[in-house]
Amino acid sequence: MKSLNCSSQETIYQSLSDIFSISLEELFIFIDNCKKEDPSCSDREPPLHSDQLFINLQADKSISLDYEKTHWFHATRVSKDENFSDGLLPNHIAADKYWAFLYSLVENEISYNEWQNFKDFILSSQDDKNARLYQLKTKNIDQTGPFAFLFKDTAFAQPHSGIHSYLTIPESIEDICLCFEERLNIEIREKFKNSTLPCIVEFYDYSTEVNYLRDALYYIYCINFDFDCLNYFAIASNSKGNIIPHDQIISISCYSDEDIRSPNNPRCT
Repeated sequence: MKSLNCSSQETIYQSLSDIFSISLEELFIFIDNCKKEDPSCSDREPPLHSDQLFINLQADKSISLDYEKTHWFHATRVSKDENFSDGLLPNHIAADKYWAFLYSLVENEISYNEWQNFKDFILSSQDDKNARLYQLKTKNIDQTGPFAFLFKDTAFAQPHSGIHSYLTIPESIEDICLCFEERLNIEIREKFKNSTLPCIVEFYDYSTEVNYLRDALYYIYCINFDFDCLNYFAIASNSKGNIIPHDQIISISCYSDEDIRSPNNPRCT
């Protein structure tokens, strides 16, 4: 069964070779020749557009575009004992679990009634920015995920890249924590980070798009010639409120915060 796996440069090359039904050597030569043939390809200017690169490949080779599975990479933070036995849950289903976990971090500082009052506020307020952001991610089922990146590399993006660092803190958790700190003046974000680990959950689904192949080809083109196109590669899947079953989870990889902050972090290399 052919699958697109963008966990590393090696797996991308192998996936594209298998799916396109061309040899690895042919793929290497094609990528190398593209740079030689493209006069705009310099250290200062962007490479060929992804669409043109894909058109060039189709003109140069007789390729297959059929495959059965796509691998995805969900970035989050988890407690040390999390095993995703219930699968990867969308936000509206996971909410009770993470609300309970957050309260456990501050239960010595506020009463349960105070916590419930705060929760009621964030679920209903139209005046607080963080409350509204949280509601946007939980009230519309289509926006509850789970979300995941096509390229594992993107999960390690640092905040300055313009991509949210989900390994630092998931967006919904950050919305809750910021609102809580502003309203009650009690620190909770660092408590959350200190009680969890950065985690990437790799899973597969049966969504197969030619665009994914185009983007994977463009990715190895950019990487080979040191073009920084990380924002372009923030391609994500949205399961739109559906659970990713446990048996579709391929791996669960946890890291330290030092790992994800390091210039040599375990990105897609």
